[in-house]
Amino acid sequence: MAEDNDEINRVVLDNSPGNCIMKAPDIQNQIISSFAHFVSKAIICDIGDDVFALLVDEARDVSIKEQWPLLYVMKFGLSLSRVRGQGYDGASNMQGEFNGLKSLILKENKYAFYVHCFAHQLQLALVEITEKNKQLCEFFGSLAIGLNQEATLKRPGDTHWNSYYFTIVSMIKLFSSVVDVLEYLANNGDVVAHYGQATILLRSIECFEFAFVLHLMRSVLGITNDLSQALQKKAQDLANAEKLVTFAKDRLQELREDGRIVARNFRLLC
Repeated sequence: MAEDNDEINRVVLDNSPGNCIMKAPDIQNQIISSFAHFVSKAIICDIGDDVFALLVDEARDVSIKEQWPLLYVMKFGLSLSRVRGQGYDGASNMQGEFNGLKSLILKENKYAFYVHCFAHQLQLALVEITEKNKQLCEFFGSLAIGLNQEATLKRPGDTHWNSYYFTIVSMIKLFSSVVDVLEYLANNGDVVAHYGQATILLRSIECFEFAFVLHLMRSVLGITNDLSQALQKKAQDLANAEKLVTFAKDRLQELREDGRIVARNFRLLC
């Protein structure tokens, strides 16, 4: 916090002795717990006697293990009878038909309607398409290596697809530079495996198919990225969300029809 707040840095760190233990992990955890306590109290006070929704999402730690942050409403004195909505990321153990959390809550409160996040449904659709298309899997694999982002670029099975779109935009902007680097590695590499890999990758990204898919996915993911961002706005409502989905589907359909026209004209020329 001190790195982002000059007042905290000045009052707490600059004026503290060298043996200040506030930087110790156990003290930091106590401070974080205190913050969490006050934030939770503020949220509960804001809810008051009003109805509320229960949202649960997953997060991955550095070991790629899934962690489930779950708010236990009873712990904070909230009643399940006031729940009017529940939403999860679609995992079977959370929203299963018979024994999932969704069903357990519905047994307590039949008005706690389950809504699958529109943005997450969109991401799952993209994952399904990519996993069943060999060209797209190969494309994203080459893209990750080409920009040297194996640790940061999401895998085709992940559901955070905004990073794909921005990576594709970066690849288009940096394409000539990426080619230059790969050519240098292919001709001047010290390790056989390295310049061998650079040569193979260079052949892959310089082919027509890679360039075609690169620009095609920029168009497709550009549409889905705009939709995803719009669906996640706090002020969004269901009626407008449905309009946004319809508009995005129309844009994708136009893109498909344009592709069919181009393909038909190409066949006629051949």
